[in-house]
Amino acid sequence: MPNQKRRAIKIPSRDVERSVLGNGVRIISERVKGSPAALISLWVDSGARYEKLTEAGVTHLIQRMALHGAGDRSAKLVAKAIDRLGGDFQMEAQRDTAVYQVRVSPDNIKAAAELIADVSLRPNLTQAALTAESDKLIEDLLALEEDADFVVEGMFLRSLWKGHGLCRAPRGRLLMMKGNTKLEAFKPNKIQTFHTQPPS
Repeated sequence: MPNQKRRAIKIPSRDVERSVLGNGVRIISERVKGSPAALISLWVDSGARYEKLTEAGVTHLIQRMALHGAGDRSAKLVAKAIDRLGGDFQMEAQRDTAVYQVRVSPDNIKAAAELIADVSLRPNLTQAALTAESDKLIEDLLALEEDADFVVEGMFLRSLWKGHGLCRAPRGRLLMMKGNTKLEAFKPNKIQTFHTQPPS
């Protein structure tokens, strides 16, 4: 074979900065030239890893309850804020993080950051929100238990992690182990305590 010249692979440079606020919050920012939108994500140490067996699914439940009101915003005002930002607002509870994310135009970065701060830090964890969302969540979990892939994955993770929080699905379970709390028995004060305590 004739000798071929090797082409140098050019790795694009990235304009990434890391900073830490006085309260310990870490910020990673990246400027992307020509991008028409800004993506803001907040990652919180929460999720199944930090939940006791009797708290399984509480991170996911808190995220759902936050849409019923957060800070000084009612459920209607939260929905209006999301609509004004283009409707691209997402939340997800994972096994070791709770993620809040919104994609907006650069002009709306401040409004998006304020919305994420309210929803993540100041959810109104009321009994009405709890009742509405736990009922919906129970329906979701009943449907998931009919999904073979979900059931098999749960069996695998329980055998791998053997009782550690990482073996549990972030959405929780309908019934805990015998003698422990059911999802529908969560109380707002206990949810508030979980939300405000530092992860251990």
